[in-house]
Amino acid sequence: MQELEEPIEPAWGSVRLLDGEDPHTAFAEDARHWVRVYEQLFHFRSEVLTRTRARLGTMLPAAQHELKAELAIMLRESERLYERLQYWQVRLKRLSPSPEA
Repeated sequence: MQELEEPIEPAWGSVRLLDGEDPHTAFAEDARHWVRVYEQLFHFRSEVLTRTRARLGTMLPAAQHELKAELAIMLRESERLYERLQYWQVRLKRLSPSPEA
């Protein structure tokens, strides 16, 4: 495995952001866009996890062992996506004009 010449700096603290993602945006439309992006990513990852878990029992023990390790990684990634989705949902709510009473 080839090593990177420079370490990759985490964007925005320890949170990995997607290209173009600005957590400090002042625009509701930006937040709405990122809600949609993270909804799609989270739902896709959830589908992959569901299918993978369903197939786990049909595999040989060595394959099951490896797949269980992969599932743990995929679950952490799914949790990260869900946290980003929640962040953008809250951000959208804060940036959206509140209805007048």
